[in-house]
Amino acid sequence: KTLIETFGSFAEAISAAELLLAAGSEVTFVSRFDKPGDSLPYPPVTVGAARERLMAGRCDFIGGHYLRRIAADHVEIGVLYTDRVRRVSARTVVLAGFNAPNRDLVDELGARGVKLHVVGDARGQNGIMHAIHGAAEVARSI
Repeated sequence: KTLIETFGSFAEAISAAELLLAAGSEVTFVSRFDKPGDSLPYPPVTVGAARERLMAGRCDFIGGHYLRRIAADHVEIGVLYTDRVRRVSARTVVLAGFNAPNRDLVDELGARGVKLHVVGDARGQNGIMHAIHGAAEVARSI
C-alpha cells in the first residue's frame, strides 16, 4: 500500500498516483485540500477526468489532513485545525511538495559564457504551466 501526501503540487501527485495504480498498487492520497486537484489552475473538465481515473482505481482520498510521521508500516496523519491524529497503513510514501528551483547548473554554465535558454523553476516561476509557456516562448525565439 502506498500513501501519497501532497502539500504543494497536485499535478505531480496525481501523475504519481496514476502510475502507481497502473502498476497495481493500492494508493491512499492525503491532502490538506478537500479533493484531488483543488488547487490546479486547469479547466474543471481536465481535473474532473483525473479525479474519475483515480477514484475508479484502488485509490482512497483523505482530504483535510496532513502528514505528521512516517513509520515502517504506517503513517500518522493529522486532522487540520485539531490535535487529532489518524494512523494509516503504508509501506511506501510519496511526498509531492512545492518546487524549489535549482539554478546550480544554469549559474555554472552562465559563468563560463555558455549561451542558455532557461525555462521552468530555474527561471524563478513555479508550476508546470509556467514551464510549458516558458519552453514554448524559447522554442519560438530559436
